[in-house]
Amino acid sequence: MLWSWRHVRRSTGCLIALLNRCDEKGLRLNKDKLQINRKSITYRGRSLTADGVRPDKRKISAIGDTPAPIDRPALRRLLGMATYLARYLPNFSEVTGKLRELLAEDVEFQFDDLIHGNVLRQLKQLLVNAPVLRYLDIKKPVHIQADSSSYGIGAAIFQDGQPVEYASRSLTRVERDSYAQIEREMAAVVFACNRFHSYIFRKQDVTITTGHKPLIAIHKKSLTSAPRRLQRMLLQLQRYAFTLQYVPGSQLIVADTLSRACLPDKDDDAGHDELLAAIADDEQMESLRMVALPATIDMIKSAAAANNQYQLLLRQIHVGWHDAAVISPAVKDYVTFADELTTVGGLVFKGDRVVIPQDARAEASRRIHSSHIGVNGCIRRARESVLYPGMTADIKLMVFRCAICAEHQAMSHKEPYTAPSRPWERVKVDNFTPRNQDYLVTTRYLSGYFEVDRLCCHPQPRLDASLLITMSVAQQC
Repeated sequence: MLWSWRHVRRSTGCLIALLNRCDEKGLRLNKDKLQINRKSITYRGRSLTADGVRPDKRKISAIGDTPAPIDRPALRRLLGMATYLARYLPNFSEVTGKLRELLAEDVEFQFDDLIHGNVLRQLKQLLVNAPVLRYLDIKKPVHIQADSSSYGIGAAIFQDGQPVEYASRSLTRVERDSYAQIEREMAAVVFACNRFHSYIFRKQDVTITTGHKPLIAIHKKSLTSAPRRLQRMLLQLQRYAFTLQYVPGSQLIVADTLSRACLPDKDDDAGHDELLAAIADDEQMESLRMVALPATIDMIKSAAAANNQYQLLLRQIHVGWHDAAVISPAVKDYVTFADELTTVGGLVFKGDRVVIPQDARAEASRRIHSSHIGVNGCIRRARESVLYPGMTADIKLMVFRCAICAEHQAMSHKEPYTAPSRPWERVKVDNFTPRNQDYLVTTRYLSGYFEVDRLCCHPQPRLDASLLITMSVAQQC
């Protein structure tokens, strides 16, 4: 609730009247959040001051505090972002001329703060002021770019092609070291939604673009099919209504630049996010300990550390699956469900199932088959806890070669079925009681024809099966 008056005496009277009215209606207010006689206040991306309305410093800090480029690729990304917004920049060519000279391959890259620094600061001022930066129009749709690099997150919100706010932050230690690329990309979407909450909450015409194609697939699947870390992020996004779209990374110019020139993380929730990530990892390992002994888990970890294919899979999950050209042939068997894979403690998981390395697969299959519960039982047990390519074929072969399973299978043959020769020779009878009323259903074996009869009330609480059969036969005779 915002209140502004020119005269202090009149505003004080209105404030007292408001408080009295709240007291009459039983409306409770938090006095710790009450701020009186403020010279400026931030609201919906605008700083309301005594001198007028100005942009919020936070919405432009991602540009204003961007460090100077240290090499040609960094300068090229910065100028690429500026070129993306060039149609709103006055005198763009003249302003960026000195910076573009450093892109020449025959010129040594030497950023001079006196020459190039002044040009960079002038360019930043153009990017964070009108006509480039604009205020949000709640009646028009918005478009958000969200992207993640290996060390930072960048986001920007646009309307009619013009930026409304920029945002960036560096990745936390856990996000850099433990998160898969799809998890970092999802973290970028969550960061963008939380940062632009005042713009998009309860707004229907919101589009978010990402450069990570597997993110689209996992966003469309059920929540239970996502890894635990992604589940927590998807839960945070459920309060927003948006359409997630994929575009090539080369078209996420602003967000990509901000993610690679990100600001140091000053978010107070960073420690909280790391704690949640640690809890998710503990839950993942706890689900494994429910079905495997510590010695078995150590055996799987040792085999995973010594297996080159498994290490390639861990590395591929960390860098992402979006570029098919760099995917190793050794891990192509996992591409179809790559968006559901995550890494915890040096192991790969798909949901609650752990991916078994090559050297541990024989032992895992032996333990699954140890109770000799048949092909279907072993496969069902395996699909609850483990995963590897060719698992079903291995289990079928092991059961087929097992003498004990063959003996049990021979003993458990079903009784041969003899078809009836005439109607009502063999019938199936059962009763059911909806809404305290007994009914009898009679089905013929020969044709599958059934009849439902309403039964009269009986003194006994449940009808006897022999009585039902007698009644059925009597009715049909």
